[in-house]
Amino acid sequence: VDYAFEAIGLVKTAEQCFEMAKRGGRAVIVGMLPFDSQVTLPGAAFLNEKGMIGSFYGSTRQTYDMAWLMELYRQGRLKIDELISRRYELGQINEAYDALKAGEVNRSVLILDN
Repeated sequence: VDYAFEAIGLVKTAEQCFEMAKRGGRAVIVGMLPFDSQVTLPGAAFLNEKGMIGSFYGSTRQTYDMAWLMELYRQGRLKIDELISRRYELGQINEAYDALKAGEVNRSVLILDN
């Protein structure tokens, strides 16, 4: 593939991601690998001009982009609410975890009261 993405933060999947990239392809590490981890890549693979790159918030310009995204949300042009399957109170945290683990929700939100 031209671009392979690792999004769960495991060394093994980062290495697999690199292997999946074709000649001249890129492995993009989106998941947060443990700081002390070491990714092992076969040296010969670099002869194929493959590369690996990390990502930090998708290279956003946080001050500008977050304000822009919030404005799109306020205008109803960014449909975030529709992505939330269910909201849970803090006291329901175990229920929320069980539902996530069982695949009953796509995205749940934990509501923290003041």
